[in-house]
Amino acid sequence: MISLLFRTLLIYLFLTLIMRLMGKRQVGEMEISELVTTLLLSEIAALPMEDTDIPLLHAAVPIFAIVVLEIIITFLKTKWNPLKKIFESKPVFLIRRGVLNQKELERNRISVNEFLGELRMQGISVLTDAYYAILEQDGKLSVVKRAKPGEEEKGLSHPLISDGQINMSAVKDLQMTEENVLALCREEGADPKEIFLLLRDDAGGTICIRKTNNEKQDNKAGGEA
Repeated sequence: MISLLFRTLLIYLFLTLIMRLMGKRQVGEMEISELVTTLLLSEIAALPMEDTDIPLLHAAVPIFAIVVLEIIITFLKTKWNPLKKIFESKPVFLIRRGVLNQKELERNRISVNEFLGELRMQGISVLTDAYYAILEQDGKLSVVKRAKPGEEEKGLSHPLISDGQINMSAVKDLQMTEENVLALCREEGADPKEIFLLLRDDAGGTICIRKTNNEKQDNKAGGEA
């Protein structure tokens, strides 16, 4: 009995450390790969508690290996778009610029009553008041209301560039080309790889955030000192 309690305590402490390494996310905000990782960890961690003949090391090694793999994949997803497409789901537009996408409702198995209920929870009682309705990566619905009469319809901020990489999905959604994005970069006086985030809304407004260069900032701070 004492051995079992000791094993449980060690596994609890080890899993707590491992989950901190994975980052702070609620279960509802997890990507599919993260949820699979969490389920695997719980199954592996249970083995040495169910069978005291199994050494703790036989659980600790695969748990550590899975978490390291998850951290590496998460890092690579931010640097390589093809990997992101494999492991990440994309937001789904159920309403795009005021037009309801019936096919996406069917494909995501969302009934009309369920959808209208979600809109009401977002403060939309009339369907035509929604300019965008987006099923986010975590399964939650976000809504952008139509602009008030006399106001400009800005819609969404579409990420044309994210962490130095051109987002062709957003580019096509705005009916732009890669050359149009490069022209915006030239207007900002920056190479795409130097841009952390380039946003453009439906009205044509642009926001450009450059990558911070810690080395340059440190050199500048040292020179001022």
